[in-house]
Amino acid sequence: MDEKVKKLILLLLVFAGASATVPSLRERVEPRVVPVWDSALRRADPVIERARVPIDRWAAQHEAQAIARMIRSRGGLPRPSEFPDYLRQNWRGGRQGRDPWGNWYYLVVSRDSITVGSAGPDRERNTEDDIRASVERR
Repeated sequence: MDEKVKKLILLLLVFAGASATVPSLRERVEPRVVPVWDSALRRADPVIERARVPIDRWAAQHEAQAIARMIRSRGGLPRPSEFPDYLRQNWRGGRQGRDPWGNWYYLVVSRDSITVGSAGPDRERNTEDDIRASVERR
């Protein structure tokens, strides 16, 4: 990278830091900067959302698996209808039992398995994008 470009980037970073932390400077630049910043964020938002989907799917898959293992290790099964309350009381994950899209994980119990699911990005259960993790019942 050209030395002049590096200096320009450094200068912009110093200016951005100062304008964000010095109240008198922030008051002067905010009316000019906020509309530009908002416009840039609006353009970048679809790109950011597309990039987040695989990350969120991975996180939901791993969290659902961990929840299923927790249920199995504790013994006794919660009722699927009471599963959100069970998660609020027992799960210590960052979203307290909600998937990355803000919905509660759901529980499906069969004779031989425990399945924890997420409705996925479309937020509708039993569609193609659902995420499920199962463990064997003991």
